[in-house]
Amino acid sequence: MPTITHTQENVYNMSWCFAAADHYADFCDIAAGPYEPERVSTLFNNYVHIPNFFRSADAGFLMDYGLPTYQQLVEWVDKINNLESRKFDIDKRNVLAACIASHDIIGLLHGVRSQICDIFEEIFIQITDYPMLYAGKWRKNTTILQEEFNDKKLDFLQRVIFNICPENSNTPGYVTEKLLEAFAAGCIPIYWGGIETELDYINPKAFIYYNPRDREGFKVTIARLWNNEQAGIKAILKEKPFLPGAAARIFLRYVYPFAKRFAQCMDDINLYQYLVDPVDTTLEIEAEKARAALAELGLEETKYLALEQEENKPPFFTPSLDEIIPEEDKKQRIIQAIYKYREHAYPLNKK
Repeated sequence: MPTITHTQENVYNMSWCFAAADHYADFCDIAAGPYEPERVSTLFNNYVHIPNFFRSADAGFLMDYGLPTYQQLVEWVDKINNLESRKFDIDKRNVLAACIASHDIIGLLHGVRSQICDIFEEIFIQITDYPMLYAGKWRKNTTILQEEFNDKKLDFLQRVIFNICPENSNTPGYVTEKLLEAFAAGCIPIYWGGIETELDYINPKAFIYYNPRDREGFKVTIARLWNNEQAGIKAILKEKPFLPGAAARIFLRYVYPFAKRFAQCMDDINLYQYLVDPVDTTLEIEAEKARAALAELGLEETKYLALEQEENKPPFFTPSLDEIIPEEDKKQRIIQAIYKYREHAYPLNKK
């Protein structure tokens, strides 16, 4: 029976220590996760990149489509790019900035949320009465998200100018729902994370990137945005979050490789015929539409073409662990994996 695993977060404390065991990639046919495949060394080259923001309950396309067609991705991108909420009205946004987070820790280290929020408080406390709201567990100073907006994050953020939304770690390809939901709410995202690998379809002019090595430059940037009679804010919000060709890149880079491998593991079934609402198409037809759309723009998608090589196709997994792990090591390896998972899910020092 084919085996598939999906992890949304790094399952190790030190995010620069990558190992296939952390994703169980060497023990299944397909391992999907939030990082670039080259960041996770595997025996079978069977790790597939699935960015976490696809699954956003408020703005991600998987919640609407499951397995999308190319045209459905076009419609999703157009919807995000042209939301009414992105038409900035300063009179309707009476919150300077908001940060919704449960912690500010990267593994065993401090993260960057404190740095960004401290800079905002330092700069704006003297020039505006607009509040900074911390609506999550971390630094919580308001219950408005829960009591007034019933935990509807996008409704809450539509009253906010800047959404401070850095990731939990800076790992290439690791982009979660935080950035997408800020776009969808019409905020200006203040972002930090592994987005440099995604800037051929996400517009870098649509958000402000925080560089921990240039705090003074960051201070100048956000102060200038505010002092210029909000012209800078409006200019950023006029930028489309997704670049031309984004839908095609997303389909060919992420949807197609995973869906194709999944179908191969299931005797090459047509996955579109197994949806709740079946679609009369195939993966190859949709991929060709996406390639043609990029060609019209003078672009092509080649990032993960290596996944299509014959030697990199499933199935890979054998249920006989003896062929992978020597008998004397097997028990200890399994025990270590179990303890590693338990320590991540239920840390003893967590309060």
